[in-house]
Amino acid sequence: MELKKPTTYSSIASYLAEANKNPIKRCGYIGENTNEIKEVLMEDFRLEEMMVAVDGDEIVGVVAFDHEDGEAEVWGPVVTSENPIQTANSLWSQHPFTKQKWKFQFFYHVENEEMRSFAKNLNATVNGYHTVLQCNQFTSTSNTNYEEIDIYNTKMTDSFKALHDTLFPGTYYPAEIILDRLTDEHRLLVRTNGDDDVIGYAYLEGNKQFKEGSVEFIGVDSAYRKQGIGKQLLQQSMILLMIEMEIPTLDLTVNDENIGAIHLYESVGFKKVNNFVHYELR
Repeated sequence: MELKKPTTYSSIASYLAEANKNPIKRCGYIGENTNEIKEVLMEDFRLEEMMVAVDGDEIVGVVAFDHEDGEAEVWGPVVTSENPIQTANSLWSQHPFTKQKWKFQFFYHVENEEMRSFAKNLNATVNGYHTVLQCNQFTSTSNTNYEEIDIYNTKMTDSFKALHDTLFPGTYYPAEIILDRLTDEHRLLVRTNGDDDVIGYAYLEGNKQFKEGSVEFIGVDSAYRKQGIGKQLLQQSMILLMIEMEIPTLDLTVNDENIGAIHLYESVGFKKVNNFVHYELR
């Protein structure tokens, strides 16, 4: 077995897509669509920063790092060799990024016992268990009128920032990042109190090219809960994604401790499809 830098994005994308179809090899940061994986790799990863394990002409392992500001989401290691733990350890120990004083995030399917053992051997700590829910059929009588954030309204954006950072402290998408990401496919729906103060919101991302979409965040101010605001925002998000953007399937990832959110999603047609474990290494 030899460790080296990959030569093409296509070969990496094909390998990752095929391996990730199997739950016992699955890494939650990686999808199963070759073209989508290739697009993400080309946009966010440099070939010279990835490492592959090869046996002859065959790729048997990959590790890559989506890193920014001292934090990295670890793509993998995804390993299909005969000695997966040994290969994963080699990829990890030989990659220069693992010598950085970063915070590393791992996201493995609960059935991926090999890489869960790998993470434990690194002394990574469990940071939560997560359920992935999916919806591929949606019918609703909900009000289709929705309000979107006015990025030029300082009162609205400031109240959104305060609410999001209170509800999701330390999240992967802080409020400033969400506002910077807004496009015609990345949308932020809001509910205000009539005085431009945001009391609830839903941030969603769609990809018309690959027909995929997700509701990344839903949040409601504690003073306004149990009024159906969260459910309305979710239904309006689904209308925007599934009807206006014509995306047939939506995915959501929810911390298992957030039972109320899971019940909310199930009430509008989402079903549980996957379970993952989040590890963190400092």
